[in-house]
Amino acid sequence: MELEIVKVEEGMCDGRVLFHAHVEKSDAERAALQERKETAVQLKDARRKQQVRGSPMRACFRICQCSCHGTPLFGPSKVTKNF
Repeated sequence: MELEIVKVEEGMCDGRVLFHAHVEKSDAERAALQERKETAVQLKDARRKQQVRGSPMRACFRICQCSCHGTPLFGPSKVTKNF
């Protein structure tokens, strides 16, 4: 039995590909992929911050079991008081 390395990734199934036996990319392609990934991460962080900032209910849920509607952090989603 003979084994050969086909693909090597950084991390565990989520990192960048360090080596692939069947695919060759130029330096420009690698740079474009890296830039696209960094942009996606920045957009994801911005959306997450906007969600927390834009919703006082969400911020209230994150703090604790609040007295304004009496539900715990992961409790029912019914709201008894408008913000």
